[in-house]
Amino acid sequence: MTVIIEKFNIKSNGFDDVIDILPKLNESFLNTEFQNGLVNVYVKSSLSGLYMGKSEDFFKLNKFLDDITKTKDLSYNSEIYTLILNYKANFFKNSITLPVENRKILIDNQDRIFFVDFENSKKIKEIIVSMVN
Repeated sequence: MTVIIEKFNIKSNGFDDVIDILPKLNESFLNTEFQNGLVNVYVKSSLSGLYMGKSEDFFKLNKFLDDITKTKDLSYNSEIYTLILNYKANFFKNSITLPVENRKILIDNQDRIFFVDFENSKKIKEIIVSMVN
């Protein structure tokens, strides 16, 4: 069994930023001899997460979370806003594991893999990709 670890960074704006990372994940295979096996994608942040699925499903879920956390009090402070972002972050995973065949992640053609950032600041985030064959 061989384990290969690749890393890449993405620039995140925070505040519910959503970035499709599937192209970057596919690029990470090109730098290695990895062909078939499992890939684990991990984000080192409790306020960031990953979502795999159809784009429209993700945006429906995010809108639903926005709707249930809305407040009529427009004077709430940054502490409350941070709590809302923390709450939303709990609905997403920090890690996903997927099968790979012939250097291609085996997901539905319409599915995407999104990085979602709920921190309240811009940062460069590191994504760790572990490949096992």
